[in-house]
Amino acid sequence: MELKFYFVRHGKTLFNLKGRMQGWCDSPLLDEGIQQAKNVASALRNMPFNRAYCSTSERAWDTAKEICKYHDIPLILTKGLKEFSFGSLDGARKEEVLDSPFFDDWSSEGGETNIGFAQRVRETMQGIVEEANDGDTILLVGHGAYAVRILEILFGMDLDEYVDRCKAQDRWLMPNTGTLIFHYKDGEFSLDQEPIDVSEYRQIYHPKTIDIYLMRHGETRFNIQERVQGRCDSPLTEKGIQEAQKAAEKLKDIHFSTIYVSTAERTRDTAEIIAQYHPGNIIYTKKICEVSYGDLEGMTFKEADSSSKRFMDTHYGDVGGEEYSDVIKRMNSIFQEIYDTHQDQDKVLLVSHGDFYLVCLEALFGLKKEDIFQEASELGIHPVPNCGIAHFRMTSNQFELIQKMSD
Repeated sequence: MELKFYFVRHGKTLFNLKGRMQGWCDSPLLDEGIQQAKNVASALRNMPFNRAYCSTSERAWDTAKEICKYHDIPLILTKGLKEFSFGSLDGARKEEVLDSPFFDDWSSEGGETNIGFAQRVRETMQGIVEEANDGDTILLVGHGAYAVRILEILFGMDLDEYVDRCKAQDRWLMPNTGTLIFHYKDGEFSLDQEPIDVSEYRQIYHPKTIDIYLMRHGETRFNIQERVQGRCDSPLTEKGIQEAQKAAEKLKDIHFSTIYVSTAERTRDTAEIIAQYHPGNIIYTKKICEVSYGDLEGMTFKEADSSSKRFMDTHYGDVGGEEYSDVIKRMNSIFQEIYDTHQDQDKVLLVSHGDFYLVCLEALFGLKKEDIFQEASELGIHPVPNCGIAHFRMTSNQFELIQKMSD
């Protein structure tokens, strides 16, 4: 019998943030941890898992549920995958109780012994093997110390050497949502991949280059009136329709595997004109909608933000809109989706919005809005023209700016 295992650690939790011991006790995933879980879920979406097992701790269960959204398989909870028990020291701050964070015997505090833990791991893994069918690919979702300890228990690794090596390389022993890969064959477990983070997983196992073209919609009525237009909408003007037609001619010889379109009508109408040369796969998604400006929607620019400070900072949370960090979550999600669902050398088009594009420039390339507008002013050009087309290149989670909309 031969089996393949992917062991994933849970996302970042409150106790991870606070530096507290977290064995059999639990703490919730942070928003960052939830985003990490969504990220690893996307990276593993095409893995043909036949079975999924998860620690009964909620932090692991919540992570596993994100991964299993892409897989029509039952998720089996088992206490055999729970973290090493630290006994009464669970919840204590690590620096108060630890010299070595993983490899001590905690039986004096009511926790597990190394021998007892090793027995639990072997019995758990043997039980999973006995339930499996030959050739199965199996997902395990658990914990950091558990993953590190099985390097020794199942594969005979010298943990002192592993810890020293990770310190020298400035690496996590097992990062949140990191992946450990191993296999089982005829009674023996063998290590295929030491713990790596999601970016490394993509780079090692799914390297690819994808060209992303990000286009703004055509001119709208609110653009002419200089009104704030985020999640509210206004129709394309006649000029906006002509701008879209010119852009369609410019893009007609590029083969796009997919066109992603913001759900706003102004972008859908723009994309409809573009798509006349690109029949096929169109996906409408709120992930690339414009920044939400909350209560400022529909106001003139002068009424809403006379100093442009809000605009430059992408700060609208206090008026019911989005913050910069909210837009970044959407941006990361769509680019993860694009990377994980497309083939090497694919080209995709995003029909989106001006401020969304500016947030992308800052997040991906460090280009501040102030600098972009200053440069455009000096050159006498519009920094974000209607139907402007930017070009990014994504290679194994690294981004290269090929062309700005104003170029």
